[in-house]
Amino acid sequence: MHNISITQLAGQIYSRKELGEKPYLLFLGAGVSISSGVSGINEIINQFLINSGIANYEALNRMDRDERFKRFVLAIEKLNESDRYSWLQACFRDKNLSLGYHALTRLIEEGYFDIILTTNWDNLLELSLKESSRINKEDYQIYIRGEHQDDLIIRDFQKLEVPQVKILKLHGDLAHRVTFVTPKEATDFPGGFADFFKNFLRHRDLIMIGYSVSDLDIQKCIDRNDNTLIYVAPQMSPNESLMNKYRYVQQIDAEFNVFMNNLCAALLDDNVEKLSKTFSKLDKHDDKQHNIDLLLEEVENKLNSLFEPAEGQRWLHTPLAMLDGRRPIDLITHGDADRIMQILVRLEEGIHI
Repeated sequence: MHNISITQLAGQIYSRKELGEKPYLLFLGAGVSISSGVSGINEIINQFLINSGIANYEALNRMDRDERFKRFVLAIEKLNESDRYSWLQACFRDKNLSLGYHALTRLIEEGYFDIILTTNWDNLLELSLKESSRINKEDYQIYIRGEHQDDLIIRDFQKLEVPQVKILKLHGDLAHRVTFVTPKEATDFPGGFADFFKNFLRHRDLIMIGYSVSDLDIQKCIDRNDNTLIYVAPQMSPNESLMNKYRYVQQIDAEFNVFMNNLCAALLDDNVEKLSKTFSKLDKHDDKQHNIDLLLEEVENKLNSLFEPAEGQRWLHTPLAMLDGRRPIDLITHGDADRIMQILVRLEEGIHI
């Protein structure tokens, strides 16, 4: 795993769009909604235990995290649907859209993201999309597990181009009074949906924002794959289990508002075409990153002597059988440009490979 800058990621996202490649999947966790004033799960649990009379502040301080969660689950399982809704609604009432949501909506308008997955129950993303003057109602669809049939979700997600943007709420939606809260409710997806979701994640690179991957149903659906994971969270790394499932893991230490605002600014800049080189020259203080920049520049110079610029960029971002299905750009970002240069030299010499 290594760190990349938001500017560098913007370059990757821009290149994908220009070359007609599949965009990154976007996965939004609870840390995204915290930016709009929504309480985190630990704060919600503490509020519930105190407000329901299960524990006072002194007793709460004596409990460890596991004990608090255990008592929370036992109590909430006894609530009927109306009482659960009333309590959760109070936690989410009167929250304002953060700047990060507005920035994300701008990027959706420009076609940088087409599929968004989330475990959040709130409707903040939906509210932001409704405020957009450039996104029509028919341009996006919200799918809610527990509200929509799994067969419908699977069928529509296999229609990649219609609608333009698909948003899948994996743990329900508060407004529809469907919420998966307890481990019993969020331990396993049904077999057919689990198989679909596993296969879906296996074939797309992923940007994961503000999510700890603590839900068992999500964990079970992430298999080992050859994809890239971009993990975005302030002062928190992905757990080892998640890191071991992706061939390439890159991290950005930023909270949602900072990340989205800077990503939006980079991608919508008038000179955004300059980002298509993928790795900017802004991080020269980092020796490792500096070396990667130099390797990429060397490879691109060689590519330009063999191909037209657009064709060279396409080759750089295309999975190759000779690289075991990996893209040349992925090897370069991990410091292994020698193998790529050997291939290019052989091509230059007219050797068939």
